Amino acid sequence: MLQRIAFAVTCALTCLAMPASADLVVASRMVVSDAQLDIGGLSAIEVSADGKSIHVLSDRGTYYAGVVQRDTNGKLTELEITQTLRLRHDGEHKHPDSEGLVIGDDGAIIVSAEGPSRLLRYQLGNKFPKYLKALPPGIDLVENRGFEALAQDKSGAFYTFFESPDTDTNTFPMYRFKDGAWDVPRHIEALGKFSIVGADFAPDGRLFLLERGFSPLGFRTRIRYFDVNDAKTEPTTVFTSRLGEFDNLEGIALWQDAAGDIRITTVSDDNFMHIWRSEIVEFILKE
Repeated sequence: MLQRIAFAVTCALTCLAMPASADLVVASRMVVSDAQLDIGGLSAIEVSADGKSIHVLSDRGTYYAGVVQRDTNGKLTELEITQTLRLRHDGEHKHPDSEGLVIGDDGAIIVSAEGPSRLLRYQLGNKFPKYLKALPPGIDLVENRGFEALAQDKSGAFYTFFESPDTDTNTFPMYRFKDGAWDVPRHIEALGKFSIVGADFAPDGRLFLLERGFSPLGFRTRIRYFDVNDAKTEPTTVFTSRLGEFDNLEGIALWQDAAGDIRITTVSDDNFMHIWRSEIVEFILKE
């Protein structure tokens, strides 16, 4: 069984009323920290359909599940971690370089990993995975250029992206695992010096990409969306942050609140460094 650990996570909350762009409003920001647990390196996030349950994954193979408290306006106020699981892959003391996360309808934990790139499926209560079918031969899977973002559509198909674009075409191939086979139904144009670090489907079926730009002065965040079935239309950009406005946002989850608004919940990867922080930033999509 999953180990159950209950504790309060100290949260610093900042609620912003002004729009971050014409399309997104920053609803709340919450810094996550706890002296009892080395909770850092958070690279992926999933949120339940009602916004009350949360799942986060570190890039060192640690999975956390918890519940969030919100005020009457839906702003995050508190996070309590209720479950934790140290994921393994090839051996008892090895963990995957885990980057993307999907929670299956049956509670399974599906992870996209780098070095080498693969999709791993962990059944509830089992810390060792089942490996989904490998990519076809000939695809360049150099270390740290592997599977980063991961999303699943309503049909059960998985979509994943490399962190950096193909150097020959300056595009991101969209890899799809459907009905037990891989294909590449389209390529996404790379715009500027941004990497794809997260992906999730909105309730209406659009695929949203979380992208990161980095310079010695800080991070930038961009969010784009597109229809996976429309290969002719380029993604629409709904948000681009100012340099240093947020930390290293690397995970994204979308859900619909009681008012009918789409919420975009993101989490930052502090890389286990004190100069950065683990932070949850939530947006409301205004259309």
